[in-house]
Amino acid sequence: MQEDKNDGYGTLEWIFSQSEEGLFLAVAGEPKQKEVMAYFADRRTGIYDCKEHSGTYKFRDLKEWGDSLQEMETLLVFNFQYAMQHDEDYKRLNFSRDMLAGMRKNLIFFTTAWGDDSLASKACDFYSFLKMRILLDSGKGKPTDVHLMAEEKGRNIQEEIILDYAALCADLELRIEEPKLVLVRTEYLIEQARRARHRYLYYYAELYLVAAQRLGRKLFDTEHLEMAKIYQMRGELYEETEKYEKAEEMYKLALRIRENVLDREHPDALETRECIMRIYEKQGAYEKLRELEEPAK
Repeated sequence: MQEDKNDGYGTLEWIFSQSEEGLFLAVAGEPKQKEVMAYFADRRTGIYDCKEHSGTYKFRDLKEWGDSLQEMETLLVFNFQYAMQHDEDYKRLNFSRDMLAGMRKNLIFFTTAWGDDSLASKACDFYSFLKMRILLDSGKGKPTDVHLMAEEKGRNIQEEIILDYAALCADLELRIEEPKLVLVRTEYLIEQARRARHRYLYYYAELYLVAAQRLGRKLFDTEHLEMAKIYQMRGELYEETEKYEKAEEMYKLALRIRENVLDREHPDALETRECIMRIYEKQGAYEKLRELEEPAK
């Protein structure tokens, strides 16, 4: 089994363009796996996220899914660590090795470092059959700079968003004052942010939300619930990308508005407070957590 430690993306591109068939393992944390998923989202490839499937894992289900994508030569299986929860799962994987290899496709399994260690110790038959092991987190990352994104060929999703964002900037310069038009444009930006986030295009989701916040200030005062919704979405975005300080800032802005306009015990206010408590727990900031909990007693 070969091991690639240099340019993980380059190796994945090589598998797409040069490899005829085989089983591969890519080692990456969940944030990096999301990034890779977004990068390959518009390719002719099958994407299977084990995090979206629960219950006893059956590798025959994976084979049936792959066989249904006859025209696709490369299949990506993300968050494989969630498929391997019990010793029986590793036994099934060892037993299914030949069946998966028999699909005659490039099958790339993505797992965390912990998942990699478990596979190496508990699924030796499967592990020994891998053509290559790719270390993504320690390799050269893919820049997410907007200019580089615009230059990438074949990135239809990103290009669509970039063009739309350019049109947005032109609209902003027109200084639209009609309230109905501002509201429509703001709601559109929020929806585009949701779409970008769903595709794991966090950079662009943030651009849309910042633009929505900028437009919203033309229509709403700073204590409007619509602004709270934008702050809440930005907080969720930052939390998901592990930017906890920014997440805390946005959540607190949303919480202040929701508590003042609605009520401290309103479900929306409680939701935001729980978000703040969650990021405190993730950071181990237990003093802040206690301070937030005390007024609720």
